[in-house]
Amino acid sequence: MTKRMIHPYMAPPPPPVKSRVMRFIAAWTPENARAVRWADRNSVAWEIVTTERSRAVGLGAPEYDEMVRLSTDSEAVLARVVRLHGLVLEARQRPNSLYAWRAAFAMAHFHDPGFTGGLFAQCAGRKERFHLLLDYTPQTLVEVITRFAAWTYHGSPVTHITLNGATVYEYPSHRTAVRPKRAEG
Repeated sequence: MTKRMIHPYMAPPPPPVKSRVMRFIAAWTPENARAVRWADRNSVAWEIVTTERSRAVGLGAPEYDEMVRLSTDSEAVLARVVRLHGLVLEARQRPNSLYAWRAAFAMAHFHDPGFTGGLFAQCAGRKERFHLLLDYTPQTLVEVITRFAAWTYHGSPVTHITLNGATVYEYPSHRTAVRPKRAEG
C-alpha cells in the first residue's frame, strides 16, 4: 500500500462551499461560492431557479443555457443561481438593462400576490416585431409595459403591445411610438 504523495509546494484544494438552504448544492470555484452564499442570504433566489413561477428567470426560462434550462440536478441549479446572481449584480451597475432589470424584478416581487409571467410582443398591425418573456403582477403591469416599450422602441411605426396574444396597450393611431428613455438590453 502506498501513501498518496502531495507535492510539498502545493496546497490542498479548498473544501467546497455548501449551501445551507439547498443541501445538495456544493460550489468549488470562488464565483460559484459567492453565488451560493448570496442565494443562501436571499432564499427567494433558490425558489426562483427551482420553480417555473418566474417565466423570465425561473426553471425553464430561455435566459439559461439549454443544458441547464429544465434540469433539476445540482449542477444545473447551481448554474441557474450563478446566472441569476450575475444578472442581479448587473442590475445595480446598469439599471437600464432590461435583462438585468427583469432578474431584479423577480427577486423583488416573487412573493407578491398575482406574480406571474407572460410573453410581451410589440406589434405593427398584425406583424409582431419584438418578443420577450417578462414577469409582472397586476399592480406592476404598467411599469413592465413601460420598460418593455422603452426596450423595443426603434423609431418604426407600431400599433400595440400584446401580452400572451391579448392587447394590453395601444399606441395613438398613425403615429410612431414616442421614444421614452431607451433601456439597454
